[in-house]
Amino acid sequence: MKDIDHTPPPMPSNVEAEQALLGVLMVNQDAYGRVSDVLKAEHFHDPVHARIFTLCAERISEGRSAEEGLLKSLFEDDEGLKQLGGPSYIGRLAGAAASVYSVRDYADTIIELAKRRRLILAAEDMRAAAMDRSAPLGDSVAAFEDEALDTLADGAARVETGSALYWSTQAVGMVGDAMSGEEAPSLVSGFAGFDANIRIFPGDFVVIGARPSMGKTAKAASLAWRYAEHGYPVFFASAEMPGAPIMLRILADIAGTNGRAFAYADALRGDLDEQQFRSMLDAAHRTQALPLTIHDAASAKVSAIVAAARRWLRRVRQDAGHKTPVIFVDYLQLLSGPNPRATKLEDVSAVSSALKALAREEGVAVIALAQLSRAVEQREDKRPKLSDLRESGAIEQDAVTALFLYRDEYYAEREKPSEDDVEAMMRWQERMERCRGRIDIICAKQRMGPVGTTTMRCNLALNRFWED
Repeated sequence: MKDIDHTPPPMPSNVEAEQALLGVLMVNQDAYGRVSDVLKAEHFHDPVHARIFTLCAERISEGRSAEEGLLKSLFEDDEGLKQLGGPSYIGRLAGAAASVYSVRDYADTIIELAKRRRLILAAEDMRAAAMDRSAPLGDSVAAFEDEALDTLADGAARVETGSALYWSTQAVGMVGDAMSGEEAPSLVSGFAGFDANIRIFPGDFVVIGARPSMGKTAKAASLAWRYAEHGYPVFFASAEMPGAPIMLRILADIAGTNGRAFAYADALRGDLDEQQFRSMLDAAHRTQALPLTIHDAASAKVSAIVAAARRWLRRVRQDAGHKTPVIFVDYLQLLSGPNPRATKLEDVSAVSSALKALAREEGVAVIALAQLSRAVEQREDKRPKLSDLRESGAIEQDAVTALFLYRDEYYAEREKPSEDDVEAMMRWQERMERCRGRIDIICAKQRMGPVGTTTMRCNLALNRFWED
């Protein structure tokens, strides 16, 4: 019987490509500008080549020489180079120099092979994690997906690093645009008052908090399709309900804007007349071209949702002309973090931190819904406050903007006095007149704008929101 060879195959690499590229940098330092934006020392398979590239890159960037003779002296005591033949190896590299016009092709080859090696290592980690039965399988899969996506993007985070000069130029330009009346890059929903008072920018982590029955999901669905209609790619991850009811809320809202509203609950029961059903079909037709994706988050792991959102972002970013992507999460406390033994407070904090990191690293707007605690109900004044988030881990600290929804109508309906108390009934009727069909959007925290309250009209039965 033939023995089985268990020796693993060598990692993919191309020593000749690495040698040819380094040789070019020694004989024509202008070639570095053709690869400096993509090639890094970590892409080289041979560690000696990586060290040579690092030194060449540093010296050329500083306007100093990286020619053959100088590198020989600088690497004279390098132990790794001695194993390759010593300083004479530097001379062989210079002799293997490729044409300056092909240096980018060599760099692309080196980078692709580096990605393949990284994927192989990630797969080996995945295998080890899969063998560990004590670790949740979903977390292992999500971690591998994240690593694979980072590898394909070459691990480059979308967070910019720049000098004081760079960022001062950006800041002055931003102020100049505002002074000249040019549109700022904040999201536009089409609700004029909402957009003027609540500015949401790329990289923002926004929390919309409320007690049950205030309209969290309804408001999020209403914003989602309106952002999509204004050209923003939207990803709506729902851990609370399946995708079809979310879309039905959107269809009800759109039908209302067309003047042919139907009740969301009636549609769920199939209790629509022919005209209402046609109205729903027309609304569905209107959504077909919207850049709107609904993710039915059957897995409530935040790692799974983040991985799904990053896969979606990869597809979205293939279209270079897109606007800022927007990610909705409904809702935050239903998700779980990576540690199954964490307390609820620790779990919510981990979820909040993961969503904030997603917004910052990807340069997208993340809008997460949050359920407020019952402590709100114990107060005489039931309007939510920023302190109501402090019982929910790190949400208050992580959020760039914190919004609360409040419908006084909900509480007024439950505080109707006896009809025998004429004065109390008159006060109650006045209160109902003021609050009927109205929702307050309380901006309790906003780094890029003022705090305050924006009042809108609403009919939650129709999933409708509008401004006077």
